[in-house]
Amino acid sequence: MGRVGKRTPVPEGAKLSDIVTRQEGPPLPYRAIVENSLDATAVVRRDATISYASPSVSRVLGYLPEEVVDRSVVEFIQPDDLDRSRPLLAGALQAPGRAVTGEVRCRHRDGSWRVIEIVGVNRFDDPGVGALVANFRDVTDRRVAEKDLRESREQLRRLSLHISAAREEERTRIAREIHDDLGQKLTVLKMSLSRLRQDLPSEPSTLHSSVRAILKSIDELLATVRDLSTELRPAVLDHLGLVDALKWQARDFESKVGIRCEVVFRLEEVSLDSARRTDLFRVTQEALTNVGRYSGATRVQIQISGEAGDCFSRSPTTARVFKKTGPAAGARSGCSESASESR
Repeated sequence: MGRVGKRTPVPEGAKLSDIVTRQEGPPLPYRAIVENSLDATAVVRRDATISYASPSVSRVLGYLPEEVVDRSVVEFIQPDDLDRSRPLLAGALQAPGRAVTGEVRCRHRDGSWRVIEIVGVNRFDDPGVGALVANFRDVTDRRVAEKDLRESREQLRRLSLHISAAREEERTRIAREIHDDLGQKLTVLKMSLSRLRQDLPSEPSTLHSSVRAILKSIDELLATVRDLSTELRPAVLDHLGLVDALKWQARDFESKVGIRCEVVFRLEEVSLDSARRTDLFRVTQEALTNVGRYSGATRVQIQISGEAGDCFSRSPTTARVFKKTGPAAGARSGCSESASESR
């Protein structure tokens, strides 16, 4: 390993290669490291002028090193970013030896603006350097990719919202048609058969048996229609609200699965719109289905509570949060886009 000797002062304006190799004993390979690094390096004086720029500045900003030396860094920074960059420089000057990071837009030689990530270290107190040493790289493509990814996720979120809303609307429509149309027709058919049975002669008895069997089948169909309509869209949720709908869901779960279910509701201070009430009901419905299928539990407690404008639905298998303040107008919150935590 090379021996590091005592540093001696270097005149202002000296190249960084001179700064990092001016020492007693065999020089370390700092010059090759700096000049072959993918990141560019610049040495900045107290007056914000550049005393040295590594060859990588050509790759990052398109300038030759000699084109930026003795020019102020302010010349290259996008004017709208100056107010943001000044505290960054001030922070570096106030913290000797500590790395300060930030991002600014800088002008490329071709006239475009590039997003530059900078790490600056105050070396003014170092007699062998006496300057601010900054390493910087072009992160424009990364930021553009991140922006595209955020926009893509937002589009997917909005698509999920739209699909969820459309699905719930379709559920409601089908449930209403089943209940109102098919249910009414079956009821009318049952009444007609009941009147027909009253008008039938006492003999033959087989005819009365056939009518009773048909009436029983109609009753079973009516029960199926009610169950199907309720499964698609519980009328209690629209007519009586979330509390009664969840209590009904708990009783229905108990009767079908045989697991005791209790609902603890503490939501006095948080009001939810119809979309979020539906989402909360569906999440609870999904949680109970999972409990019945996979948990092997003997008791379930569902807790609905509100904190700081959020609504929480908790069960032994799930905990999900519904924001009271929703996204942009026209969108609504749902399970897929809510902040959620599984337990």
